[in-house]
Amino acid sequence: MRPLFHLGDGLALGLTEPGDEVAPGALYPTSGLQKGLLLLDDGRELGREGVGFGVPVLKRGARAVFAGAADVSVHPGPPATVTVDYVLDRVERLGGRRRSILLHRPLDWAREAFALLYRRAPPLRRALLAGSNGVRWLLRVHTHFEPVAPIAHVAVTYSLGPAGALRVRADLGGLPPSVTEVVLMNELGAEYFDRCVSAGGETATGSTVGAWNRVREEWCRFECSGTGASFELDRDPDARAPDAQLYRGREVAGSRLGWAGFGYTLSPESDAFSYEVRFARRTDAS
Repeated sequence: MRPLFHLGDGLALGLTEPGDEVAPGALYPTSGLQKGLLLLDDGRELGREGVGFGVPVLKRGARAVFAGAADVSVHPGPPATVTVDYVLDRVERLGGRRRSILLHRPLDWAREAFALLYRRAPPLRRALLAGSNGVRWLLRVHTHFEPVAPIAHVAVTYSLGPAGALRVRADLGGLPPSVTEVVLMNELGAEYFDRCVSAGGETATGSTVGAWNRVREEWCRFECSGTGASFELDRDPDARAPDAQLYRGREVAGSRLGWAGFGYTLSPESDAFSYEVRFARRTDAS
């Protein structure tokens, strides 16, 4: 992976390129999706299952559409900018052994209903996850991302601001009327980022972070307890999108899930959305 932005203190941001090797053990279902900018720590990529920073997901009701490809333009500046034109052309499916093929469509519907309930009912998450894992094992089904006709392109421009903050601007104009919600994902690997700290002093670690909880403090930060590397977002970064909400999450489930980070959700009527991601390294890391 070629570093595109150097943040200092051994940290950098880069994009995966054709021919990049996938780290051993990092072959998650999301490996085939288009990733955004990923954090490098002394050359080690910290993405794992996470899709990186500023990656759009378009919702059509309960169904989410992901980016499977992109056109990348690098402008040396100054200031240097990178524009990634994401092609939204992948949907999540369940696939597996041939004799269960007639169940795939009902399983997809059940998966979408499960995902909605999982996010809206935190007390039920442990039981729901155990049940989902049991059904997957019983029917020998697994998650994959299936190509579909592209529903939209979303151009996201990245640049560096003061003190090495990453500026992200998503152009959301011209989305089709079928889109009901936009999500901008900012994720890295849960293996590395195991601690979550909010502006009010609340600290959560490991599974106590939760899977998809709304951030109500002014800002929230994920930290790597081993190296001290961190990334931080504000709850309300763009006054042009007052309906935007910030959610945090961390999920680990074998070779299926391993992400930690944030998602901004906003209305598809927004023409654009901008925010910053701040990076740092604590000096007292274990």
